Amino acid sequence: MTRPEPSAASLRAHPNTPPSGWWWYRRPDPAPSPPECLAAPAEPSPPPPPPRCAREWRECFPGLSHLLGAYFHQDFALEYSSYDEALNDCLDDASEGDLRQLAVEIRTFLILNASDRPLERSAAMLGLGVLPPRGGRLRRWLTDVRETALRRLPG
Repeated sequence: MTRPEPSAASLRAHPNTPPSGWWWYRRPDPAPSPPECLAAPAEPSPPPPPPRCAREWRECFPGLSHLLGAYFHQDFALEYSSYDEALNDCLDDASEGDLRQLAVEIRTFLILNASDRPLERSAAMLGLGVLPPRGGRLRRWLTDVRETALRRLPG
């Protein structure tokens, strides 16, 4: 059995039909995949583990390491008469970018160290050689340092 040749009108009605005959009708291309931003979200990746040694802590928190190791070290009492004097000495020399980085680092440091014991160990690894001011806790003191740094930012 031979197939009849399609008419010109029927070919115009189906633009994907090749001229050789209607039985070669081409299927439309499949729908494109959704853009990456519309795709189903991937499983959230677990947060990276906290640093394990003093070198890793210093690499992750260079600004905080500088503050604690250079200003609040074991000879702190020989160089400064108060915590505020040492903090002001550090922050007076800091640029706006340094102040922002220090604030971010302190916030991240406090998040990584959810309880007091790891916080104290981690701060010691960063160079902290003195206890926080009398009657204060390390977490509260670091939060106050962060707020002081943020207050010094312009605007």
